Amino acid sequence: FVVFCYGTASLRLISRGGLLGLGFLSLARMSSKATPPGPAEGTSTVLTTSAEDRAKVAELKAEIASQQLHAEGAKETPPSATLALLESVSPVDIDVGTFKYVLISLSDSTHTKFVVRGNARASYHVDVARPLVQWAKSKGILAVVTGGGRITHDQESRTIKVFGYSHGFGRADHEKSAALLREEYPGYTVEVTSDAY
Repeated sequence: FVVFCYGTASLRLISRGGLLGLGFLSLARMSSKATPPGPAEGTSTVLTTSAEDRAKVAELKAEIASQQLHAEGAKETPPSATLALLESVSPVDIDVGTFKYVLISLSDSTHTKFVVRGNARASYHVDVARPLVQWAKSKGILAVVTGGGRITHDQESRTIKVFGYSHGFGRADHEKSAALLREEYPGYTVEVTSDAY
């Protein structure tokens, strides 16, 4: 059984006999928003999250926080060692249709790059984020999921709509995401809407 509290990651393993272990790590610096925004006033948005999703998010956030603590205590990696890796990462990788997306910051000791990832096959935002976060970790690059939402990508009308939020990671900076999408899809109309979910 895993419990997650917004603003902190509190991981508790409980058995029939009681508390087996407790890990506590502050994640307040990872996100400027401690709690994700809810549905707009007066709407009847159905929440599409589950205990499984919350557990996966808590696990990934704890993994990222652990990597941050390790990076702060370690010697600096020469910037040239990771700069080429950062430059090799595509700023945008999205599917067609309507799907969940995340905005991730990738950084080494001196460089930061934001990337958008969206996957129509992912059930949860954490499923979109995990592959890039794990790849970055294996390369010594810090990856932080700064938020999420949804994207509707219509190839026929050449439009992209960015909206919504992630229950686990909060609302992404949609304007930053839209700027990256405009660079990647120069012939498209990219708009940010206030649609709740």
